[in-house]
Amino acid sequence: GRIEQSECFVFQDGRVYSFNDDISVSGEHGAGRDVEGAVKASILLDFVKKITDEEIEIDHSSTELILSGKDWSSGFTIKSNISLPFHLVDQSEDWKPLSEGWIDALDWVQQCASQDQSNFESTCVHMTPTFLEAFDDFQCCRWKVSTPIEFHTLLRQQALKHLELIQPTHLSETQAWVHFKTEKEVVFS
Repeated sequence: GRIEQSECFVFQDGRVYSFNDDISVSGEHGAGRDVEGAVKASILLDFVKKITDEEIEIDHSSTELILSGKDWSSGFTIKSNISLPFHLVDQSEDWKPLSEGWIDALDWVQQCASQDQSNFESTCVHMTPTFLEAFDDFQCCRWKVSTPIEFHTLLRQQALKHLELIQPTHLSETQAWVHFKTEKEVVFS
């Protein structure tokens, strides 16, 4: 079934989290460590995409997340009950730098993964310490690139295709997750 609050951004301990049982993303939000609760992600994202101000203020009350710009202010309901199980994603402190050209290699390789969900392996990118590869029934691509992982790992292309947007600089492995981190401490797992 669907994970409760998977359609929300959850604010807790100075970070904002999203999690849909496949991908977890978190980062510092700048609104203070005392902001806690869940905000409907689609409503907040739709609004933020329309902002033209270069800087915005983020504030909160017990029931609202408040964004303000030069000539405007808008509030978004915060649900104080947090049920999103983002804590199921292992946390890591053992970050290793990604090699130069790694994101370019991933971009090329992931294009060869299959969209056919009936064969799990072909929907993934195979990550090894020395190369990335993907294939479907018509094409394959292997790119020699150093990846700071210990184990051969299959990661869904549908999740990895978003990495180019955030440009990760570091990688970490935990028992059940592979994590990517940006220069701005955004973590994609």
